[in-house]
This record gives sequence, structure tokens and C-alpha cells, in this order.
Amino acid sequence: MNVALKNTPCLIVMLLVASGLCASPTVGQTLFDDFNDNICNTAMWEYGTDEDGDLAEIHEHLEYTSPGELEPDEENAAYYKLKTPAPYGTGWTVTLDVHVGDYGGGPESDHDYGMEVVVLNTADYRDGLWFGLDRGWWEDEYYLGWWIEKTTDEGEEMEEHYAPATASDGALKLVWDGTSFHSYYNEGAGFQALGSSISVGDWDMDGSSTFTLRIGGWDWGCDFALDDGSKLYCDNFELVIPEPATLSLLGLGALAFGLRSRRAALIRRRN
Repeated sequence: MNVALKNTPCLIVMLLVASGLCASPTVGQTLFDDFNDNICNTAMWEYGTDEDGDLAEIHEHLEYTSPGELEPDEENAAYYKLKTPAPYGTGWTVTLDVHVGDYGGGPESDHDYGMEVVVLNTADYRDGLWFGLDRGWWEDEYYLGWWIEKTTDEGEEMEEHYAPATASDGALKLVWDGTSFHSYYNEGAGFQALGSSISVGDWDMDGSSTFTLRIGGWDWGCDFALDDGSKLYCDNFELVIPEPATLSLLGLGALAFGLRSRRAALIRRRN
């Protein structure tokens, strides 16, 4: 039975949570939020921040706002954490629309910002994957692109894929088939694969494990930060845990995300 949370009245959502439906994902379940009501669905999401930064539902999307000021090598971030964990032993797909506008900068500005989906090992947040649309300047070079990066053991082991982006708007798709992750991005011409599959590998997970899912925005500054009030946003979040027959028809791999050191990641990106 599919359970869609799109445009669901608050009372019904609370009943679903009380029954355990949102707390324990099931095969055939769909969780959706288009953020059109401009109010956080607290039955579905938990709000959190790293350092500063603000995330709010406004203008019928989920909007990240930079506070502007940053100390060198510090990062602002804010996120919605899905209260429904994604199962490790069952395939699932996440899709999200993202927008990362151009806030200028130039040589020697050294700043980085974006919107993303993060998938973490619930039992060990050092294991995970980050996937999103990033923009900024690094070592006098401008970039705009789709990134996915795997981290383990506090970032000591990493794997990443990158593809240049052509616009501020797009959509990402993360697919987990129970064995590995695949990432896809869409800039209007259909979803394209971003690199090869990424295995969980040494994340030390088993059939009883779950993934923690987050969506949100961030900005990082070295010599300069984003201006106060700079805004990025995402929209139309969907988590689908298909029936087994549907999953086999998809024939897709998977995708995941985790904690990382952004400055170290940026250095690797430019090398």
C-alpha cells in the first residue's frame, strides 16, 4: 500500500506517525513534500543546523539563507532531517529539485555553497554520502557542478564523482538497490548518470541497519563569505520505497551521502 504524505492534513499525518507508519518505512511507501504550505511538517521532518544558517519553508519551497559572516575555514549549514529512516536492506529512491543562484565573487574570494541531500549511516555518522549542486570560487577558479562524495572514518577514505552544471536549476536522484548507490542529475533533458556506482563497502552495516536522510543548504568561506541574506532553495522532495517487483524493473543502482571536511574536499576537487 502506498502512503503519500503530499498535501496531507496535519491531523492525518499525526495519526500516521502515531500508528508507526512514518517511524518505520515499509515496502511500497512514498513520502513526499512540495513545501507549498510554507509550514514545516513536523511529523515528517526534524530541523537542525551546523554553526549558523537558516532553513525555512517560504515562497512554496524550502529556502536556505546565509547569515553572511564567516570566520576563515568555517561553514554555515541548516537541514531538514527525515524522521523516517531509509532501510538498508530494501531499495529506495530519493528525488529533489534544487536551485543554487550566482552570487558573484571572483579570484581570491574562495567561497563555496550549495543545496544537497545527505545520507548517513544511522549507527555511525562518520560514514555517509553528500550529493548536491555546488557553486563558488576556489584558488582563483570558478565552478558550478554536481558532486557526490563518500566519506568513511572521519573522511580518511573517500570516493567522489563530479559533472559540470550548465544552469542554476536542476534535479537530483539518489537510488539505492540494497548493494550500491547510483547518482543522477537532470538539467532539463532527462536524468544523466553521475559517475559509477558507489558501494557502502566498509560502512559496517547489515540488514537491520538504516540510513539517516537530510536535505538542506550550506555555505563555506575562506577570504570572503556569501552576503547576508543570500538564498538557495530546494523543492519537491520524494522518497519512494517500491514494491520488490517494481524495484527489479527499475534495474537501477543506488546513491548515498555522508559527513565530510569541505575544505579538504575542495582541495581534492581542484587537483
